[in-house]
Amino acid sequence: VKVASISSRTTSILRVRAGGHHDDEVTARASSSSDKGGIRRRTAMADRIHTPQWLLAGAARMLLIVYGMWQDESMAVKYTDADYQVFSDAARMMAMGDSPFERATYRYSPSIAMLLLPNVWVGKLWGKLLFASTDLLVGCLLARILMAQKTDKQQLAFLVNLWILNPIVVNVSTRGNAEALVSLVVMATILAVVQDRPVLAGLFLGLAVHVKVYPIIYSLPLYLSFCREIRRVSFFSDFFNKRSLQFAFSAILSFSVLTGAFFVMYGHRFLHEAYIYHVFRVDHRHNFSLYFYQRYPW
Repeated sequence: VKVASISSRTTSILRVRAGGHHDDEVTARASSSSDKGGIRRRTAMADRIHTPQWLLAGAARMLLIVYGMWQDESMAVKYTDADYQVFSDAARMMAMGDSPFERATYRYSPSIAMLLLPNVWVGKLWGKLLFASTDLLVGCLLARILMAQKTDKQQLAFLVNLWILNPIVVNVSTRGNAEALVSLVVMATILAVVQDRPVLAGLFLGLAVHVKVYPIIYSLPLYLSFCREIRRVSFFSDFFNKRSLQFAFSAILSFSVLTGAFFVMYGHRFLHEAYIYHVFRVDHRHNFSLYFYQRYPW
């Protein structure tokens, strides 16, 4: 009788515990489902909020590209950026099998000329359409970054519109300036950081620095963002943790592979024109010069 009683009590306890575990599992699944549903709702809501603005932004860019064709043919002052012609000429050189640096004043990564090869094969508007589409993609990445941070929908709409409807942004890309390409890769880097993906963030940062040296200034802040979990065991262990080192090595690898590949193709002239020149340039009328402020004749 005693054995039967103990067995009955044990069975009851196990059932209660099993029920408790089952309830916890159900609660966890419900919570996860709720979170995913919330993300889907926020994404759908953001898409509905921005649809008219996106259409307006795209239409404005197309209108200015068409207008730019007319101004270039009708006025002494051209709408198209002078660098756009440099990009196009460098792409033509590359299409002929020559170095893009045969084009005087081409001092950029060969990747830009490579992206503009369709200017030679398809038409001269390809690059402008590419740059205009790219700065719209920057707006998409900005929206994703803000949604990942659970930004209020009104603030999210304001900040995204501040980019996609910004007249300066629209003007720069439709004139044929390649800055949107750099902005896109930088924003992709930030999105990867927000998503806590150090390897992907490093690969994007290396690409950004390869295309244009300027984004290297973001390296330290981005590196430190992967040192958030400071245990105060020692400076070395906090500053050189696994995630931050993954970010750093990925960035170095990405930059080195791209730069090394183009060095093999175009030699020292590539390094000089794309990087070294910008360190020593003394063109005081160009604000990319390190000596711009001290040499400009005020």
